[in-house]
Amino acid sequence: MRFTIRASLSLLFLACCVRGHAQEVRRAIPVYPQGAAQNPSATPQSSPRSEPPTAKAVPFSYDDVASPTPSSAPRPLPTPKTTPPPVTRPSSVIAPINAPVAAPSTSVSEQISTIPSPTPDADGTIRLAPGTAQNQASSSAAYQLEAANGFYSRKIYDMAVPEYEKFLIEVPKHGDPLRQQALFRLGESQRFQTNINAARDAYERLLQEFNTGPYTGAAAYRLAEILYGDKSYTGALQMYRKAYENSTDADVKLTARFYEARSLDALNRQKESAPIYLEISAIKEKNPYRDFALLSLADGAAASGKKDDAFQKFMTLSTDAEKPSLRTEATFRAATLAEAMGQKEKARELYNKVAKSGSEELSGPATIGALRMAYDLNDYKAVIGVSFEAIDKLPGDALPDAILLVANSYRQLGDYQKAADLYDKLIRNFANTTAARDAHFQRIVSLYSLNDKNTMKEIDDFLLLTSNPKERSQAYLLKAELLFKDKKFTEAVPIYTQLATSDLSDNFKADALYKLGWSQAHTQDYAGAVTTFTCFITKYPNHAFVPTAIAQRALSYQQNKDYDSAIKDFDLLIEKYPKAPERELALQQKALLLGQQQKSDEMVATFGKLLTDYPKSAAAAQANFWIGRTAYDKKDYKLAMEKLNLSRTQDPAQYGDRASLCILLSAYTLKDREGTAKEISRIRKENIPPEILSWLGTQYIEEGNYAKAEQFLMPLTKLDVNVRISPEVFISLAQAELNQKKWKEALLPITRYLDTARDPISRARGLLANAQAQIGLKHYAEAQKSVDEALLLQPEGRWNAEARMLQAEVSFAKDDFTGAARQFMSIALLYDDKIITPRALLRARDAFQRANNPVDADKALRELTRRFPDSSPQSKVSSQKI
Repeated sequence: MRFTIRASLSLLFLACCVRGHAQEVRRAIPVYPQGAAQNPSATPQSSPRSEPPTAKAVPFSYDDVASPTPSSAPRPLPTPKTTPPPVTRPSSVIAPINAPVAAPSTSVSEQISTIPSPTPDADGTIRLAPGTAQNQASSSAAYQLEAANGFYSRKIYDMAVPEYEKFLIEVPKHGDPLRQQALFRLGESQRFQTNINAARDAYERLLQEFNTGPYTGAAAYRLAEILYGDKSYTGALQMYRKAYENSTDADVKLTARFYEARSLDALNRQKESAPIYLEISAIKEKNPYRDFALLSLADGAAASGKKDDAFQKFMTLSTDAEKPSLRTEATFRAATLAEAMGQKEKARELYNKVAKSGSEELSGPATIGALRMAYDLNDYKAVIGVSFEAIDKLPGDALPDAILLVANSYRQLGDYQKAADLYDKLIRNFANTTAARDAHFQRIVSLYSLNDKNTMKEIDDFLLLTSNPKERSQAYLLKAELLFKDKKFTEAVPIYTQLATSDLSDNFKADALYKLGWSQAHTQDYAGAVTTFTCFITKYPNHAFVPTAIAQRALSYQQNKDYDSAIKDFDLLIEKYPKAPERELALQQKALLLGQQQKSDEMVATFGKLLTDYPKSAAAAQANFWIGRTAYDKKDYKLAMEKLNLSRTQDPAQYGDRASLCILLSAYTLKDREGTAKEISRIRKENIPPEILSWLGTQYIEEGNYAKAEQFLMPLTKLDVNVRISPEVFISLAQAELNQKKWKEALLPITRYLDTARDPISRARGLLANAQAQIGLKHYAEAQKSVDEALLLQPEGRWNAEARMLQAEVSFAKDDFTGAARQFMSIALLYDDKIITPRALLRARDAFQRANNPVDADKALRELTRRFPDSSPQSKVSSQKI
């Protein structure tokens, strides 16, 4: 009974369709995974990025649905040209997003009631479709297919299913093109009723029977959707490829091609999906998948380490992507890549762009990124320039990092108090964050820089609280630094020793190793310092402290008296590090070591290079001194005087006396009287060799410059009595004093001279000098006594004549001018000496004049002129040299 009613309905429905009922062009409905709720807003999976646009099921509607025949096989229509949702980040495994199944516009009963009565043919029969010879021949199968198609076209899928099944039973021949149509529509009818397994079975049967045809592409696409939704990506991949290969419509091919790539991604076959994405990304017009393809290519390039390629693709998306959120995300990803590639300025620019975008998800991280880039670029003022109001508006998870960057920037700028205050705030308000944990240590660094007296206690407290090996190592490093800063090298050594092999970063371990060597050197463990510095130089050959380490190792060798090794290190520093500040020290110390080894020529050459390369060197005075001193030893007195003079000018405190003495000796050796006299004033009197003073005094006496002579000879009388001084010094000084009429002052050197004078001539000289001084002091009796003793010692000769002259001077001084005149004339008669005789005649004339005897005075003058025509009354013949 049921079958009869159903058949009757089919006939009525078919008649309606055949008699020109307007055919509805229908869009196919996407598949839901089996058992999924038909909820258009449901999300298949939770993912950081929503699913790329899933193509709607390929729509199929047919112009010839009322009269399908083998000669007019139905064809699929193209995908509707609607714009899919914009692309965002893909999830790792994605099922298609499907729209709900469209319900028929009217109920089945309503549709049947609207079917018009069939129109009979001329013979009174009712045809199922426009007749041809062929479909007349297969009227039973054609009738069955037309009945199924009629229900299908009216969306009465539950009634279409059994009709298609009947047709397939009636037409069991594989390869019949009508079977292809029936199988596809059977699958579609099952799909619209969410009978996914049944639909899948129909599509699979179609594809098993037919390799080509108008429905193979569509069936493959439908089957691919089902498999993709079930995460059967290998099968989905094959079906999407088949759909791509068997479809002629560009939109269908594009969708299938895209999901082929998505299936490859799900199978972790990104190397195969990349060329497909590249192919898709090249299509710029009417391509809803281009953004996602570019995104996938960028992600793939980034994952494979091709950062520059990934950066360029993200930059393209940042301007070309359809959806603003994707443009923002691409900009952020480009910023992170720029940062990873060291392009900090570019990264900073991109982060700032994202920070201003208003993105709820990315503004916070972008703001932190921009601050981080400013910090890394040492633009600390820009970091602290961000207002606290702006920082407080950051998302909660970004706020602690921002405060830490600002605090660190204050610390870098030297405002340790503000930094410490911010670290305190961070620790207090965000105790459980990573930033707060980092702030603990940075706060201690700030206290260290503030010379806070509690720093050591803070470090010890921190060590009690943390069990993190890295944090403990950093704290111990700061403790060692504090001890190093306080010059407590002995206590610092064991901590630095431990840190050198800790889990600190290489930079910190390098610093610890270097300071370990320094501390060992300052605790006089020179062998340990050599070992440590050698390890540092070998392990960190490019470290900025390597030149200093080489210099310190050389100094440690030097302290251990390993001079050859020290010189090798200094040579290494001089040749390999021409711009290192320690090179100057290396030249200086090498020169000193060469001098210590008596290699004077090499020492001079090294000091010369030091002066050439570093003319303003702090060691210039030392270099000039040793160059000058070497020249002095080699008797190159002119060069010695030049270099030594430079030395004492550059460092008078260190080299004033030492250089001046050598200069004095050089001038003395060169018999440079003026130069020698000038140098005397620069040297402490006790350091002046007596023979130089004596020589100078004698030189000035011979010149008649008695004041100068006295200046250089007088210090000799003040020398320790144990210092052996030649008696000539005293008699010469006496002569200088007497010629300046310093009678009293002359007595001291005369007495010193007489104390040592033992032979008659020497003693007579002293007695005569004594007599001259006594005459000047008007001690005539004592003067006469000295003269008499001299006459006894020298009964004849020059000193007898000098004694007689003084005897006459005593008479003259006592106003016995006549007696004095006779005595002077007697001397002139007895001696024919070119010095004494003219002086005696002149003094005789003076005495005659004082005795009012002008006649004899004239005689004396005429006698002087006759015997000594070159003498003149104006001559200083009255001067005498004792």
